[in-house]
This record gives sequence, C-alpha cells and structure tokens, in this order.
Amino acid sequence: VDLRDAVEAGGSWHYGPATLAAAVFRSVSRDEIRYDPRIFANNNSPDDIRRTGLRWNLNYRWSQQFTLSASGRQQQSVYVSGPYIGNSVSLVPETTMALRVDYAPLDQANLGFVTNFVGSQHYDASPTISQTLTKLPAYWTTDLYAHYRQGPWELKATVRNLIGDSY
Repeated sequence: VDLRDAVEAGGSWHYGPATLAAAVFRSVSRDEIRYDPRIFANNNSPDDIRRTGLRWNLNYRWSQQFTLSASGRQQQSVYVSGPYIGNSVSLVPETTMALRVDYAPLDQANLGFVTNFVGSQHYDASPTISQTLTKLPAYWTTDLYAHYRQGPWELKATVRNLIGDSY
C-alpha cells in the first residue's frame, strides 16, 4: 500500500463494560465509480478523491441482555485532481451518527432499535454546479429490528423509518 493512498491510526480502549474504538484516517481513491454528468451515466472517475476524518464506536454492555452502542464518522471528501480540484464530493455527508439499543432475551434471538443521523450533503450533479446549490438537508431515521437464529436458519425482520421522516 502506498502511504499516499491510505493511512489510518486508532485504537480500542476497554473500561469495565464499556469499549471505545476510534481511528483517524486519510485515503485517496482512484477510478471511483461516480455519476458523470458529461455522459449522463456512471463511469470510473479519472479524478482522485481524498477522504480525511475520524470514526468512533462506543459500546456499553448494560447487562447480559442489554447492549447500548453509539457510533459516528466525521469526514471531509474533496477532489484532489482533475477539473474539480478542491470541490466537495456530492452525496457524501460530512457527519453520520447512530445510536443502537439491543436486547437479547435468548442466545439465539435479539431485537432492538437503531436511530441514524445523516448530515447535509451536496446533490449529485456536476461538481461545479453542486457546489452552488443548497445542500440536501440532514435527516434522521429510526428502525426497529428482530433477529432469530436456529441452526443454519436465520429469520430477520426490520421496520424501517418508524418516525416517517422524508429524506
């Protein structure tokens, strides 16, 4: 791996029933599949994209059955080559977060909910145009889920977007 392409440093810390993991990162992607407004289709972008940020995850085992967790990512994504150099990348939010409560009444079954926050982001348009548009607004979703395992079989059910927010 060329260190100019990807660097990440982080760690994991444990304190009783709590675990915190965090990492800072910087990566440059090449030939990423993106929408190309010149041809009105997806294409391998010739432009390099750099992502720099921090991601974290906190888990707290409340009891044998209950686990609480929170996670998030703060990142900046910009073009670092080509005609859009310095422009933000569309459809990449700077901030994402999640909060999860999981209940496992049996070893083979669990249920819970997760609420997700997705920060504002640029519309998918030509990078020169998307920078001039207002951003897509941030939004929250909350999902309810259940999962059951028996031998090689699994049954999963999810009710998505309980709050009914539009996004």
